[in-house]
Amino acid sequence: MADDRPVSREEKQPRTEKVFEPETVGELLLGWQLHVCRRRDIHEWAARDAQRWSFLVGVPTAVLAGLAGASAVGVWQSGGSNGTLAIIGGVLGLVAAILASVQAFLDLGSRAERHRQAAISYKRVLRSFERIPASDQKLSEVRDDSQPGRELQRLQAELAEVDGAAPVVPRRIADKVEARPMEVVLKACELAPSRTPSSP
Repeated sequence: MADDRPVSREEKQPRTEKVFEPETVGELLLGWQLHVCRRRDIHEWAARDAQRWSFLVGVPTAVLAGLAGASAVGVWQSGGSNGTLAIIGGVLGLVAAILASVQAFLDLGSRAERHRQAAISYKRVLRSFERIPASDQKLSEVRDDSQPGRELQRLQAELAEVDGAAPVVPRRIADKVEARPMEVVLKACELAPSRTPSSP
């Protein structure tokens, strides 16, 4: 039986917790760097994965199309008397056409390039973060119109732009990279583990 009691406003809204609550500018920058490092890794993995699938589909397509063409020439040279060769050529041509359609639909080469460009953009953002000196200044003390405040706003806008332009990554790749320990990610990005934020 359904519960007919009215639902309060608090029950309707999902409860959310902050994953990362930095207290200083340095912790905030390191948290952003960790995000950028992970996203860069994710897009590098996605680019490699798409490129691998492009070859796995493209090479058989080319081989099958070549064999279909060769069998068609063989049938033509035999004056059309070899029915088996004609059937084999037709099947090979059909499979090659299907694989070519799949490859065109998935657009694996372009997908790999978009992920590669996203990884490059994240690397550029990471280098922007590295030019900012670490600071133990409390975030609550940073005013928007101060030099650190304007710099944080610029970095936040740059990061949001790259995040917004990046292509969607397959969940299995994102989960694999996100599961890596923070120390491994920081080491891969050449960030000092001693400056790790209190929360990932």
